[in-house]
Amino acid sequence: MIWQNNPYTYFLTAVLAYLLINLFFIYRTKRDKKTNIIGLVVSISSIIWILSCLFELGLVGLQAKLFFTKLQYVSSSALPVGLFFYIAKCAKLEKWIKVRNIILLSILPAVTLILVYTNGFHNLVWKSVKLIEYRSSLVLLKDFGIWPPIYISYSYILILIGAIVIVRVLFRSPAYYRMQIILLIVYISLPLLINIIKIFDIDLFPYLNLSAVSFAGISPGIVAILANTKKELVMPVAYNHIFDSMDDGIMVLDQKNHILGVNQAFSKIFGIDRYNVVGDNLKDLFPDLDKKIVRYNGSGKKFSEIVINSNGDSYPYDLHLSYIKNKESTLG
Repeated sequence: MIWQNNPYTYFLTAVLAYLLINLFFIYRTKRDKKTNIIGLVVSISSIIWILSCLFELGLVGLQAKLFFTKLQYVSSSALPVGLFFYIAKCAKLEKWIKVRNIILLSILPAVTLILVYTNGFHNLVWKSVKLIEYRSSLVLLKDFGIWPPIYISYSYILILIGAIVIVRVLFRSPAYYRMQIILLIVYISLPLLINIIKIFDIDLFPYLNLSAVSFAGISPGIVAILANTKKELVMPVAYNHIFDSMDDGIMVLDQKNHILGVNQAFSKIFGIDRYNVVGDNLKDLFPDLDKKIVRYNGSGKKFSEIVINSNGDSYPYDLHLSYIKNKESTLG
């Protein structure tokens, strides 16, 4: 095999180095096992995608270039689905991570792979490919079929839904997460901006797969941002071990009295769906309790008994209030 160097191969080598460094930091991040596995799958898929782009541009032979072109679709098929479920895991949307949902969201990527490796029979992925010379290098000129825009749109939809979910969760959290929100919006906007430019037939870097570079570049970036966000996004560090096992009903609020979470006991006592109330304002569910919270001065004072009106009946409860703080600010 003959290798050719050009500005694109140098650029992709730099992107690959960035992804490998990112992979190291993600691997070192101490999160739960399932989250780490999904995050590593996303990062490794990105590395394979960029590595395939690098070999496609660096190798000279037609068959070698075609091999790595097809390999790009293998990694790109795993990336959007993996990133979507990584975001769901970080946002504590465990009910989304079901075998059925994984299978359903993987159908279109699986169809894409089948079409890629059987393209000679239908030409849905690309109608033709040929070698041409561009700036003293041999590159593949691809005449794409109808399928790539469909799959790219599907990938964008998955990532966009994930972005909306995670930004919505971070917006309910303390001001500490503002930088993460800005970075996430920038990361998500980058591939969208690139494809909008393509719609107007503006090709800034001919024969370089900018969609691959942007998708593969932003995905580990999103994983790194979420992996380094303080432990869990909105719940206490001891959530998994303590929060749900306590017999007393517990509710966590932000500084504006939006509900960040309730434990199972609270859900059973008041007969509410613990997932559906996240993000609701306390005054909409328990106006009597909201008045007590508003008057609370953070001194640790215990309201020995509070009466909560529900469905026309009144129920007495013992109430304990305390702030959740870290070294930087009051969280809730």
